[in-house]
Amino acid sequence: MPSQSISRRTVLRGLGVSLSLPWLEAMGPLTAWAENVAPNTVAPNRMAFLYVPNGKHMPDWTPQQDGAKYDLSPILEPLANVKDKLLVLTGLTADKARPYGDGGGGHARALSAFLTGVHPHKTDGTDIRNGISVDQAAAARIGEKTRLASLEIGTEQGAMAGNCDSGYSCVYSSTMSWRSATQPLPKEVNPKLVFERLFAAGNDPSKAKRDARRKSILDYVRDDSKSLANRLAVNDVRKLDEYFAAIRDIELRIERAEKLPPMKTPDYPAPTSIPAVYEEHIRLMCDLLVLAFQADCTRVATFVLANEASNKPYPFVQVPEGHHDLSHHGGDAAKQAKLRQINLFHTRQLAYLLERLNQTPEGDGTLLDHSMIAYGSGIHDGNAHNHEDLPIILAGGGCGTLSPGRHIRFEKETPLNNLWLSMLNRMEITVEKLGDSTGTLASLFDPNFKPSPRPMPKPATMPQPIMCRPGELLLEDSFENGAFSKDWFRITGKFDVVGGQLKCSELPADMHHSELSTGTKGPLKAQDFVIQFSFKLDGAKMLGVGLENPKGHVARAMATPDGFEIVKWGGQKDTRKFAFAPGTWHHALIEIHGAEMVTQFDDQPALYLQDEGLKTEKPRLVLINYGQFAWFDDVKVWKAEPDENWAKRRESLKAEKKK
Repeated sequence: MPSQSISRRTVLRGLGVSLSLPWLEAMGPLTAWAENVAPNTVAPNRMAFLYVPNGKHMPDWTPQQDGAKYDLSPILEPLANVKDKLLVLTGLTADKARPYGDGGGGHARALSAFLTGVHPHKTDGTDIRNGISVDQAAAARIGEKTRLASLEIGTEQGAMAGNCDSGYSCVYSSTMSWRSATQPLPKEVNPKLVFERLFAAGNDPSKAKRDARRKSILDYVRDDSKSLANRLAVNDVRKLDEYFAAIRDIELRIERAEKLPPMKTPDYPAPTSIPAVYEEHIRLMCDLLVLAFQADCTRVATFVLANEASNKPYPFVQVPEGHHDLSHHGGDAAKQAKLRQINLFHTRQLAYLLERLNQTPEGDGTLLDHSMIAYGSGIHDGNAHNHEDLPIILAGGGCGTLSPGRHIRFEKETPLNNLWLSMLNRMEITVEKLGDSTGTLASLFDPNFKPSPRPMPKPATMPQPIMCRPGELLLEDSFENGAFSKDWFRITGKFDVVGGQLKCSELPADMHHSELSTGTKGPLKAQDFVIQFSFKLDGAKMLGVGLENPKGHVARAMATPDGFEIVKWGGQKDTRKFAFAPGTWHHALIEIHGAEMVTQFDDQPALYLQDEGLKTEKPRLVLINYGQFAWFDDVKVWKAEPDENWAKRRESLKAEKKK
């Protein structure tokens, strides 16, 4: 007799976090949760921890108001689209990152104690010692349910030995995840290797043979090493134990892979290398994290956006100085302003990840509803190297176990590990103590809390022509066949069709914006056109549609994060300010007839220009993008026929523009 579906969210809300149910078959399958899942089926909970170094400029971080009616602070403004999914947490302390007589090394302690709540042993040798981190406490309990027990990623390489901070080993400054007190887990910074770890092995026909051979080798090594332990010193015995633990981890991964169904490779282009552009690198890692949760490859992840004490410059946000150097601002307002720009940059990357999760439907909600994403730093102010009142955000719904949309202010010196312990409980993991935890944070969930209804944005609709009537259809591409049509060819840049939509990105090697063109001998066999397209700014500085001829540019219609512009190249132009939110789709319609050009986007008033230069031939259509990334969809071009009502509409449009 088939069992009835059970909503895990309802159970948790009814019974409270301390009485969690185990995972039941009635709650749904264990893999590929975001693919073809019934709307009333709730997915498992996930947790991810994102770290940024050198603290924050706290006056611009901490909201002024508490509770649900708080306003986002300047540094948090990029999170406006997911404000209702945030818990901004003030007052948490990483006490074990303090010196405790060990002197300098605040950066190394900040990262190494962030998830452990343990004071790391000060050494630049091999006798490192810390504590188990919260992610590994979770992986040890639920890791067998997924292909990977946990995922450790980053964007900045870090040494695993040597002196990096006042006598502390470099491993402390570059590693957030610790499997045991003496076993740090290095992060992977190469997106290609992360993708292969997540998905490539599932499509390798020789994988079973390799795994069988690997098993036999591991058995041989273990048997051959048993007599060795009796002849080793204490430190070497510890190293051998860690070695065998790593071997056991490989065995467990092989066993999990044998039991779980084959992994479906996602509709996402496999990365080829580490991007040269820092923001692209971060967002590519964010994409992979979303894919890992979506396909249920893992439910536990850590992401170090930059190592602690990182002195990376940020010239792309007009900050050429090093981050760590600026963090020692000494109260200098100019340095603090530059720190604010770096902090804003990092917040925009968090916003990108959260919006991606929130845009992925899953069961009775979204991936973000079924996740807990912690973001923060182990330092309050880089100038003071203090570790109280840390900048911490917890985003997501935690499968109904969190009440987001609030700013919560805790009592001073509340251990940060109380947050981690609370998150473990929501993963159905009972741990009495983790590091320096003293209990859980009951206020993360409020059964009486009623979030303010989020204003629903008006869906963007495709504008209708006002100057011309669409005639013969000259070009159409909705990118549904997994590639752009034969009408296009690449000039510069990288173009991938993902989910039936065209993803565009610059290639640094080109030293030029990306262009996809129809060519001068393409389908545009006319002088006047009606052009429609849908677009999304996903970090790109600009995207647009251009009309060209063998002599050069003729006209363009371009969107930037701040507005829309139409231009006759070297002639007239018209602009409109508009805030295009990243990751949202918009629709545009361009009409060119004779010496006139009209462009509309969404439900906004039309842009208009008149320039005799538009009468020239313009047989080539180009899709243009500056930066990472831009998206196009539903591109159509018709031959434009005159509309007898245009004369009246023109006068009305000109009168409106004068106002």
